[in-house]
Amino acid sequence: MEKFNSKKFWLTTIASFVFITVYEMIVHSILLKNTYDLTPALWRPEAEMNIILMMVGYLLMAAFLVCLFGEYMKVRSMKQGAKAGVAVGLPLALAGAMSYLWMPISAGLAVAWFVATFIKLVAVGKITGMVYKKD
Repeated sequence: MEKFNSKKFWLTTIASFVFITVYEMIVHSILLKNTYDLTPALWRPEAEMNIILMMVGYLLMAAFLVCLFGEYMKVRSMKQGAKAGVAVGLPLALAGAMSYLWMPISAGLAVAWFVATFIKLVAVGKITGMVYKKD
């Protein structure tokens, strides 16, 4: 049984946190901005968004995924990381896209959320595999 490697865990968590933060900003603030602008009543005004809580959420997401991929699933290569990302990414992306069923969003936005979430989780799996690689 492998011993918990706190150095790899925190290094991977920080790398994943940075990736998730930049990726989410690109997806939601740039790529989907015009789509969100079509339904302003659904979204909190930018002035009311809590960036601190957002960053805490991204950090917790990164730490959880790294723990899941690196410690529980024992991802030790980018290929294994991609597979783990697919295994976790498909159901989570589907859950996000299912918002279409109860929110008045377009099917296109639901598909965009699915694709963006899937890509994000595969990427975090690959980051984990890159850092947790076999020594």
